[in-house]
Amino acid sequence: HINNTGNNVDKFVVTGGAVPGHDERTYEVFLMRLRASRHGSRIHVLGWIPRPRLAALYARANVGLNIERVLYERALGAENRVIEWMRHGIPAVTTAASESGRDLVKRGLAFAIHQRDPQTLARILVELSRDRDRVRTVGARCAEYAEHACSYAVTARPLVEWCANPRRPARSDEKRLRVALASEPHALSGLLEDYLSEIPPHRLAYRSVRWLW
Repeated sequence: HINNTGNNVDKFVVTGGAVPGHDERTYEVFLMRLRASRHGSRIHVLGWIPRPRLAALYARANVGLNIERVLYERALGAENRVIEWMRHGIPAVTTAASESGRDLVKRGLAFAIHQRDPQTLARILVELSRDRDRVRTVGARCAEYAEHACSYAVTARPLVEWCANPRRPARSDEKRLRVALASEPHALSGLLEDYLSEIPPHRLAYRSVRWLW
């Protein structure tokens, strides 16, 4: 978070840390680069902290940084941390790699940057630091949007409604995904029969010779 201390000196506050047993090297490299920065005195690394302490940090934060890589997690998921910031009136400067991130940028609730573009990131942060009214205005809109559109009750409503009245998709021409377990021979044979039924006869004859060979 870019954090204003009240004396016109912005601070970079970092929470979180390495994931033991999964990825510990990335965080160490990140710390090395922070320590080597000429702005090291304005960088505060807090590591993993208890969740109850986050509210106090959020109260002093102006914007959040959400810098992402191109991953399946981003393509298929969302950024819960960004929603959490929004609940506290904190807009994000984000690479918007996910569908939800792009939607926030489209709604004017986040500030977009490109991946691997530190110059643009620095420029936007400087602009936001000089225009605190804009940051506060967007932050207020973020808090209102998060309350009315991002709560569990709202986001889970389609699933809850479907569970109350489950039904198959209306389109019958779509292929259904079937899964069979090796421990269930009958399911496997049914899966094989469905697979063979979708192959044209001339292709089936050709493949049969190849399979036998």
